[in-house]
Order: sequence, then structure tokens, then C-alpha cells
Amino acid sequence: MENTASKSKSWVLAAALAWLSSLAFSLDILDPLARAAEQGVQEIAFTVLLAVFYHWAAAQPVSGQERRKTAGLAVFLGLCTLIGQSMSASDSLAFVYSGAVCLAKGAVVWAGYSVLLYYCLRALFLALDRLCAGLGGAHSEKGPLWLRRASVKTVLCSMGVLLLLWLPYYIGLFPGASNTDTWWQLEQLTGAKPLHAGHPLFH
Repeated sequence: MENTASKSKSWVLAAALAWLSSLAFSLDILDPLARAAEQGVQEIAFTVLLAVFYHWAAAQPVSGQERRKTAGLAVFLGLCTLIGQSMSASDSLAFVYSGAVCLAKGAVVWAGYSVLLYYCLRALFLALDRLCAGLGGAHSEKGPLWLRRASVKTVLCSMGVLLLLWLPYYIGLFPGASNTDTWWQLEQLTGAKPLHAGHPLFH
């Protein structure tokens, strides 16, 4: 009976978090008075899939230290997403601080994306750890070095995977693989163009 109650609570939590993430996607940040878009079949299906994914990811074993580190990274990346959306919508940070409604929407977007990124990172790290364990763990002599060290170099391994996935794009568009934002940023950095809110120096 207690086990059933625990499973019910975990499903309720997964559903609530999935709804929060889907709400973050549906908020209209261009209009500070607009409400969230009405949920259609596709949005409901997406929310259900997120709930199943969150429930599965939460059931996987993870230490408290790993959970805290992953949560910190997800919150930071969620903030980057919020700032990026604000810049995209208004070429400024107005979405973050211009009035109580925008502030509330910004908090929802930040929380929703942070939850999504947290569980995606947990799933990614779990996949890398299982790949490493399948080769005999960190002390195994089998497999490539980066994979054998995945348990302690997970972030670097993830960066390597992302680079590998981007390589076809770079090779296919060579020598024009850089988008226009890159050139604008370089021109602003060298002083050829003035700095503006679209590409802050820190970015």
C-alpha cells in the first residue's frame, strides 16, 4: 500500500513538473498581457511524454552530490535560456525585469526550462555512465579512453559528443560554417561596430 502511494506521488510530481515545462514553452513573451496559449492535442501529448520521461529519469539511482551539481548546471542553463528569449523578443532584458507580469513569466520560463534541462542532463549522464560500465567501468582496458573516463569526465565527454554531432554541419557548409552572429560579435569585439544589447561583450 505504501509503495503504491509512493508511486502515485512520483507520478503526480512528474506530471506537475511536465506541466511547468510545457507552460514555459507556451508563454507568449512578446505580449506582457497575453496568457499561455490554449493547450491543443500536440501540446497535451508533449506534456504527457514529458511526464513519462521525468518519472523514468527520477527513478534512476543518483547520489545527492551528483543531483546537486546537475541541478546547479540546469538552473544556470535555464537562466541562459531565459536571457536568450528576452534578447530574441525585444533586443533587451525587458522580459526579465519590466513589470510584475513579465517578471512572473520570466520565473515560470526559468523554472520550466531548468526542470527540462535537469532531467535531460541526468539522462545524458546516466547513458554515458552505462556505456562506461558496459565496457568494464573506469578501470577497464577496453574501449576508447574518453568513454572509460566518462564517469569522472562526464561534461567533457558530453562536449565531445556535441562536437561530433556538429561536425557534419561544419563540414557540409565549409568554409561558411559560421553564422552571421559570430561575425557581428567579432566586429563588435574588435571595435569595427559599436556594442549593443543584441550581443553583449560577456556573451
